[in-house]
Amino acid sequence: MPGKADVLLGFEAAEALRWCHYLRPQSTAMVNRLNLEPPVVSLGLFDYPIDPIADIRRQGIKVRDFDAGEIARELGDLRLVSTIMLGAISESLPFNPESLKENIVARFRARKPALADLNAEAFERGRGVATIPA
Repeated sequence: MPGKADVLLGFEAAEALRWCHYLRPQSTAMVNRLNLEPPVVSLGLFDYPIDPIADIRRQGIKVRDFDAGEIARELGDLRLVSTIMLGAISESLPFNPESLKENIVARFRARKPALADLNAEAFERGRGVATIPA
């Protein structure tokens, strides 16, 4: 329902802008700086926002933006973006961040053990980004 959400996790900047109307005043948006133009933009049907993150901030929303892709590249696997983003938003969720991390790691240990420790590190890197003042 619009105006009721406490947090927004935006994997792409314009998509975060597109959905930020669901946030209530003084909410938090954790946004990946990635800008991906969808096909409707490349076809000329719509314009991509010039600065979607600034547009979100102008609405009075607290935004913490960072490049999750760069962190994932540093860790050696772009697939880690999701875990980085979850780590970043974890302190804003209504449950213990350690429980979330433990569940993510346990899932990897059960299915892809080689990725468990890497995802634990990705989660912590996301948490670290979230604590840096915007």
